[in-house]
Amino acid sequence: MSDTRFTPQQQRAIDARTHDILVSASAGAGKTTVLVDRVIKMLKEDPNLNIDQLLMVTFTNEAADNMRERIRRRLEKEANNRHLRDQINRLAIAHISTIHAFCQQLIKRYYYLIDLDPQFRLLTDETETTLLQDHTCKAEANWNMMNFVNDRSDDALSDIVMELDRVANAQADPHAWLWQLPKLYELNDEELTKSNFYQKQLLPVLQRELKQIHADFVTLTHQAQAADLTTTSQMLADDAERVEQLLKLTETGTWDAISAQLTKKMFPTIKGRPKKDETAALAAYDAIKDSRNELREQIQSLHDHYFMDAKLLIKLSAGAKKVVDELVQVAWQYRQNYQQIKLQRHLLDFSDLEHYAYQILTVDTNAGKQTLKNLQRHYREIMIDEYQDTNPLQEKILQQLHDPSVNRLFMVGDVKQSIYRFRQADPTMFLHKYETF
Repeated sequence: MSDTRFTPQQQRAIDARTHDILVSASAGAGKTTVLVDRVIKMLKEDPNLNIDQLLMVTFTNEAADNMRERIRRRLEKEANNRHLRDQINRLAIAHISTIHAFCQQLIKRYYYLIDLDPQFRLLTDETETTLLQDHTCKAEANWNMMNFVNDRSDDALSDIVMELDRVANAQADPHAWLWQLPKLYELNDEELTKSNFYQKQLLPVLQRELKQIHADFVTLTHQAQAADLTTTSQMLADDAERVEQLLKLTETGTWDAISAQLTKKMFPTIKGRPKKDETAALAAYDAIKDSRNELREQIQSLHDHYFMDAKLLIKLSAGAKKVVDELVQVAWQYRQNYQQIKLQRHLLDFSDLEHYAYQILTVDTNAGKQTLKNLQRHYREIMIDEYQDTNPLQEKILQQLHDPSVNRLFMVGDVKQSIYRFRQADPTMFLHKYETF
């Protein structure tokens, strides 16, 4: 038995078996403990289920090792259960790893499905990777975009190209993603909120940020109510309502209307300060006031960062589109050359692992389709720890393995904990899942 006392919500996450589950909780709330307890309970309930039929993915080797050890300790406590004792021996073949380690395993086993040479070396050394990328950049004949280059070097352009390459690699179809970039700068005299730029780029950012700000205002409202700050709590409830209206406006309003409302001026000075002798209430009030001011500044920052006069934006975008057109050409050529160099040297990097694994899971042949079905039937549950750190391509890989008729998804995470933006992790996928579950 687990020594942990779970909340009713945590217990539901441990016990549910008939549907996919997303566990959203803050740091220290026991998300991973819930995942481990769910594993143990599933094994106890089903004597035909083995630990290696559960795919458990996290995002660092340390976290994977920690999860394996926690499961081992829990299994050792169940010494009277023969089936669970057997699982201790099977832990060595259990699929508890990072997404990259899982992808590498897929490639080593099914490389023939995509005609990939199985003799490769994983490029893990950062210095070697940087030298290889620098070599590719210097070999480029098309470093001629003076918009990005100073008189002494083309380092600025190299940095931009490699950043584009990193973001593209996080997509299931990197080349399609690259070639669509210039279209985002195609603005005309139509309402800006109808443009690709707004709908595909800016709107998701605004909604993600405003939803979090709204949640924070609701939290502050509850804090004010708990401290008996009646006037302040009402103002904060009004603030939350204003943000809710802003969210609706981002979907239905014009560019100018959104710009006018997206400002800290729409959130009046806070009221309800307690008397000096009410020390506890005063301390709560001051803390809430500081937090509210931060939220007001975040709203102002959204305005200052993204909104300008519509006509000026259209003019600037027309010039930017020409530059982006050229930039995409350079980035595409860089990607072609870099991939060729890696193939010649029998090297794969971490993004290659993800892309080749995805190709294996999507190859349109009878053998490929049968392999996918076999994997889907084998993995009775796909368990993803720190789901907020998943990038779009990793999400595609895991979704390919998911067939609702034969297996389940169990995802745990907290969007506020996302630490892998540098790996192109996309916390908005977590938010989308949270809203749709």
